[in-house]
Amino acid sequence: MTVFGRWWKAPDTPNANPADYDIYPVHLMDGAKVNHKVMGWTMRFNDVLDADILHNSIMTLLDIGDWRKLAGRLKRNAKGQLEIHVPKQFTKNAPAFQYKHETKFCDESINYHPIGRVFITPTDEPSIQKLPESLRHFMAPDGYPETVEGLIESNKSQIGVTIVSFKDATLVSLALPHTLGDIVTLVQMIHNWSRVLAGRAKDVPPILDAHTDALEAIANDTSTPSDVTPLMNKQQLGKYALAKWLVRQLWERSQRNRDLRMVYIPKDAYQRLLSKVREEQEQLANSESEKSEPKTRATRIDEVDIITAWLTRIIASQEVGPRPVTILSLYNIRFQLRSLLQAKGMFAQIMVSITSATFPDGTAAKDSVSQIAQSYRQQVAEQSTQDQVVAYLRQVRNELKGGSPSLAMYGEADSLLIFCNPLAKLNLIKMANFAPAVKGSPSADGAAGERRNPPGTIVSNVFNPLNWKDAGLDALFPLGADHTGGNWIMAKMSPESWETLAEELKKL
Repeated sequence: MTVFGRWWKAPDTPNANPADYDIYPVHLMDGAKVNHKVMGWTMRFNDVLDADILHNSIMTLLDIGDWRKLAGRLKRNAKGQLEIHVPKQFTKNAPAFQYKHETKFCDESINYHPIGRVFITPTDEPSIQKLPESLRHFMAPDGYPETVEGLIESNKSQIGVTIVSFKDATLVSLALPHTLGDIVTLVQMIHNWSRVLAGRAKDVPPILDAHTDALEAIANDTSTPSDVTPLMNKQQLGKYALAKWLVRQLWERSQRNRDLRMVYIPKDAYQRLLSKVREEQEQLANSESEKSEPKTRATRIDEVDIITAWLTRIIASQEVGPRPVTILSLYNIRFQLRSLLQAKGMFAQIMVSITSATFPDGTAAKDSVSQIAQSYRQQVAEQSTQDQVVAYLRQVRNELKGGSPSLAMYGEADSLLIFCNPLAKLNLIKMANFAPAVKGSPSADGAAGERRNPPGTIVSNVFNPLNWKDAGLDALFPLGADHTGGNWIMAKMSPESWETLAEELKKL
């Protein structure tokens, strides 16, 4: 069983002349149906950037070696499996990416634009900022499809680049299908776009295993034990319990709305939150040590564990009665396996897996944040050892190859599911350095005040599927620090959870 869906079968979509294209595979996990989403990612810069320089530099990047794979067209082969067809030569009629530069706001402040003024920005006090669907306007060129099927039918590049120029800011967006890779792929793309922009094209690392699946070699590695069972399997619901959970999930989805919003916590308030939880953990550890022999040591918890536990407690506390909670968390295999960490290049593919942290009836609502964080960290750590990573990877890949992977859920039949994608360690706010393209640098965020970031760097990020559909789950995305040490957290929660969080922020 796996949370990954099957490859979707459909008629093949051949090019008019296959000889004009280089063909790359869409790797096994990349093509899973769960990844058939088209994402939009917008970066806000409080600088006026030269769009032509940005355009030319990303065009150069996408014409380097197997980086060309990213600029291909999604197709299906005779078996209905996805492939990427890349023109042997990019031309005006066959460009590396779909492009739009919106210039009609060049003489207008972003703060006076009807949509631009609601784009998230750092604040002096903790704040909750809405992410309206209208932000999608900035995320993709006109006519860019919102679905994988739409991209296939369009016969256009799978990457869209949009630049919106204001007199005091620039929004730079990338649109791309999830089948192209995970968020690390996007981060590396932007990072190397910056290298090319700085005249360092020679430092761009190669795309590794563009034609072969690096995860296949890991799954087949005989040096890793083959008799290891994923620990998550012990938590997996049986057929009857899963059916019961699905019925409840569908009913709750119809009754409970969830809003996507962004939280900004300035450095001092953020540090107070962390210190409070760590002091709480130390007191708990001392109390437990007095009762036990030998002395116990507290589990090491990091910032993401604390934020995840803090928000989980808020979400769980909205339930009418005691209820078990399951946190499904993504982690990146690249950072767990030595062979991938030591690779001299970049993998443009999906390399994520999941862990499941379960909490019995009511504990996620009643326990302290430090207790929740410790339990969460212990369970995640146990499920993400080298052997566990490979064991679960093998299980997922075998099911995908079998063509009939089924939905899986973990915990209890009445568990409240919370999805978590911790991205803080990717340093998202620092992934771009577009300083060579800066034409002018107004004051911070287009308003009077002290500048918070170096010229040509990101002020804030917004991302979401282009169709803006709600998956019907509480979801947490710890995004990490900005240049001042303030922290961004994106979340999807009920209005009641947001109200409780607003009260918690006032206490920081």
